[in-house]
Amino acid sequence: MSISKEDIKWMQRCLALAKQAEGKTASNPMVGCVIVDQNNNNIAEAYHQYAGSRHAEAEALALLDDNAQGCTMYVNLEPCHHKNNRRMKEPCTSLIAQSGVCRVVVGVTDPIAEHSGGALWLEQQQIEVTNNVLGSECKELNRPFFVWADKHRPQFVLKIAMSLDGKITKNKGSKTQLTGQESQTNVHEYRKRFDAILVGIETVLIDDPKLTVRHVTRDKDPIRIVLDSQLKMPSESLVLPHNSDSDARMIVACTTMASDSDRHRLEQKGAEIWCVEGNSKSIDLHVLSARLGHEGLLSVLVEGGALVHQSFLTEGLVDDVLVYIAPTILGGSEALSWMSEQMCLSQKMSFSAPPKQIGDDILISLRLESS
Repeated sequence: MSISKEDIKWMQRCLALAKQAEGKTASNPMVGCVIVDQNNNNIAEAYHQYAGSRHAEAEALALLDDNAQGCTMYVNLEPCHHKNNRRMKEPCTSLIAQSGVCRVVVGVTDPIAEHSGGALWLEQQQIEVTNNVLGSECKELNRPFFVWADKHRPQFVLKIAMSLDGKITKNKGSKTQLTGQESQTNVHEYRKRFDAILVGIETVLIDDPKLTVRHVTRDKDPIRIVLDSQLKMPSESLVLPHNSDSDARMIVACTTMASDSDRHRLEQKGAEIWCVEGNSKSIDLHVLSARLGHEGLLSVLVEGGALVHQSFLTEGLVDDVLVYIAPTILGGSEALSWMSEQMCLSQKMSFSAPPKQIGDDILISLRLESS
């Protein structure tokens, strides 16, 4: 069956519904569902609200007492069809078949083998299935989920604020505020969409950040992650849970060379200490990323500093980059550049969105082509 204007309309509604749960569903994707009757009237709609809640299809069918005889269901991700998983409830495909739905319109197929194949199974039950409706848009909405499924790690997005001449601070070891209030608010809008925020120990020592969501409405703070190979973090750092008004998890990643006394000191302040393979000076980012993926984190906003950014780029772990450019020039031999002269990046970047003016600043959104 060909794709109609109505199909496009209702899939767009699915995307709008799904997006309401942005930042709340990991390690699940964002999913919206719309059910229409034979006259193309929307009679039920729902979305997956948070990890552990009922799936969007089940929520929508429940609004109809699981009776949707002769109806069409729209869903931006293929309905789950898990097999032999006792931890999960009845798959959405079974609920759909039992409800009497006669047609299912799918945005994009599920990339996880353990619960994919729902579209084919529904067709075998004599239910008409239309695939790939707004497929690119549906995949883009759940980009972190698709990166996680493909690479078994979170999507890593670098966030950089710099001057027109590519500098991030006037002097090494000092903090320079470059961007305006509008950009700072925009960063917090991004923060609330991510499962975690990551910085290096130098950022903690210089800025003493809280790494929480402020200036915008929020439901929760993301997990805070600090790379601190030798556990140099002061006990009074504001990012530590017992020094903060946030109940978000806080992870300090160190190497096995870190002392037991420092581990105990930071644990007493509420931090989770992850000992990760590496040497005395650096953490193996591939090992860390795999563990974060195993924990179910889909997206991590890497806020810096420069050495952390360069390390992620060198290891080929960057998927996207957000660059806030302030209309100022720092100049001078003491000003620190975002990227060292020795850095050589083989991967090419392309624009993932048009440049956007935010207050007096410009936001550039980039994607590494291999991602």
